[in-house]
Amino acid sequence: MKIVKEQFECPIELEEGKIAVLILEKQEKFTDFVSELKEQLSDNDLGWILSDNGEILPFSKNLELIIDPFATDLNQKRILTKLYSVMGKSVVESEMMNEWRILYSSMLSMVSNVMDNMPYILQCNQEGNVTDLFKQLDVKFETNPENLLEKLIDYICVISEVFGKKVFVLVNMKSYFTKDELKMLYKKMFYEKIYLLLIENYDNNDIIEEERVTIIDKDMCVINRG
Repeated sequence: MKIVKEQFECPIELEEGKIAVLILEKQEKFTDFVSELKEQLSDNDLGWILSDNGEILPFSKNLELIIDPFATDLNQKRILTKLYSVMGKSVVESEMMNEWRILYSSMLSMVSNVMDNMPYILQCNQEGNVTDLFKQLDVKFETNPENLLEKLIDYICVISEVFGKKVFVLVNMKSYFTKDELKMLYKKMFYEKIYLLLIENYDNNDIIEEERVTIIDKDMCVINRG
């Protein structure tokens, strides 16, 4: 797996069993890098390319950018909407579809009876959608993380499973987590076969064994470690 941009001279290699770390010591370069990634994920083509064995992959469908670990709320509308879609598909493609038809027919019959007893001429939607049931029942993720690291791991794993994303870019995570916590994060990502790219804006000279570090210093010199 590789992230490249024509104007960015350092292709970022992502491989199993390794964590890519990119340190951009020049403040404006760090800001530009993160800003451009964010724009690219909003379907604004700024020239970033994600590829796997030479195959170009849709950027926003395969990569997630996490800037603030405190904002990793699993019950965001976009995540729940996708979850309902996945759940609905599982119903349609299984024997549960017959259960849904029987249930909806029963609900429709009850609603029709209520409507007939009203002193008005009423109508309702005759075509039921199973995803509407999930919304009505307020299906959502039960979230009880013990700490910030657990919250981040839960978020990454759910996004990977529900959206099918396998590349996650994390910004300045070394400001939030200890070395031991990062090792726990890395171990989980290796197990789930998820690729991580850490973007940092300073070098703390504390490289973890699993990391492959590229430093672009303030003089724009490239230094590789790990």
